[in-house]
Amino acid sequence: MEGKVTKVHDGDSIHITPAGGKRVVIRFSAIDAPEITQSSGIAAKDYLRARLLGRDATAQCHKTDRYQRNVCDVYVRDQDIGLAMINNGHAWHYKQYQHEQDSNQRKKYSRAENKARESRRGLWREDKPVAPWIFRNSQ
Repeated sequence: MEGKVTKVHDGDSIHITPAGGKRVVIRFSAIDAPEITQSSGIAAKDYLRARLLGRDATAQCHKTDRYQRNVCDVYVRDQDIGLAMINNGHAWHYKQYQHEQDSNQRKKYSRAENKARESRRGLWREDKPVAPWIFRNSQ
């Protein structure tokens, strides 16, 4: 699917509106960004908004999640935006769903998270960042 990014909900959810079509809610595949109420949540959303809002994007979707969002890899000009989020320390590689990735993509995402962590980029600047799946379970 191709269209314009018309909304950035948070660091891993956006809306894409195809030309002449209805808005589609997208959840990024294999990443998990901090929740908005977490310390790095607004930074993740702002980073994604600056990269995507109003731009044309391509979403390669492979399933629908329990909230009826399309789960997709999102690209702008062949750049994998999920990978960029991990590279810049704005999301975790969501290992619970890595089985949905091919081995090459899984390795790239895992390496990117390790490098971001070692370089203390983004959320990794915090002493003990709390993974969003842990944060959600504590609410």
